[in-house]
Amino acid sequence: MATETRASLRARLGEPGDAARLKAITELDEHSQRFLALSPFAVVATAGADGSCDASPRGGPPGFIRVLTPTRIAIGELPGNRLFDGAQNLAENPSAALLVMVPGMNETLRIEGRAVLVTDEEVRRATALDGKLPWGALVIDVVQAFVHCGKAFKRGRLWESDSWPSTEERPRMGAVLAAHMAMPGPDGAAADAPDPQTVQGDLDEWYQPRHR
Repeated sequence: MATETRASLRARLGEPGDAARLKAITELDEHSQRFLALSPFAVVATAGADGSCDASPRGGPPGFIRVLTPTRIAIGELPGNRLFDGAQNLAENPSAALLVMVPGMNETLRIEGRAVLVTDEEVRRATALDGKLPWGALVIDVVQAFVHCGKAFKRGRLWESDSWPSTEERPRMGAVLAAHMAMPGPDGAAADAPDPQTVQGDLDEWYQPRHR
């Protein structure tokens, strides 16, 4: 199927209604700030100059996304896998977007803006997580924010525990990672088939509270 143009998409799918078209705001009002204060989880999306994309989950105690001003937010950067895909994208393209979630709510808050990684001491202290001072902070200047409807969450029954797969059905991440590590990646590298139990043990160690 050929890629459609904006004009052909509109001709086929129609125009948005007023509620969808007028809901975007250019600074975070009290409702948006309340949403952020309750949220323990978000996904940060970035894209590189070549169009390659990254969507990175971020989590912390409710309110871990700090509101510095009505037009600026910040998220502490703690050590992770050191791939820094999003950070490398931002070095080429400062555009970023957040999908912010609150447990039990089907609606989400979307924030789009221009982002930069900073090591400013004041911002780092403002974004400390569980008493841990981050090495830096992702600061986003808001271009627009809006509430996204909850149809996808309702269809997926995300918050309905009776729809969740059982523990026995869920993939064991140690086995998944061991299999993936033994397969050639984009750079052609692969590990000798690692022991799934060893990989799972490393994961369990990583997930201990001191790493959170």
